[in-house]
Amino acid sequence: IIEEITGITSLKHRMYWSHSSGQYFVQVIARDSQGNWQAPSNDYDVTDGSGTALYKVHGIDTFTVD
Repeated sequence: IIEEITGITSLKHRMYWSHSSGQYFVQVIARDSQGNWQAPSNDYDVTDGSGTALYKVHGIDTFTVD
């Protein structure tokens, strides 16, 4: 974990990026005051060097910074 942000109360959040270029992974978990939580429904496919899918990681998305 290189950054964890808590206490966001709005529907949008702008994060100012100061990390180096590369591929990053993000997971967003929404929680309410009663302790209920919701994770994203998207899946990230983990692949080998040839692009063959090995397995899925639920609730994770990826982005690349150039």
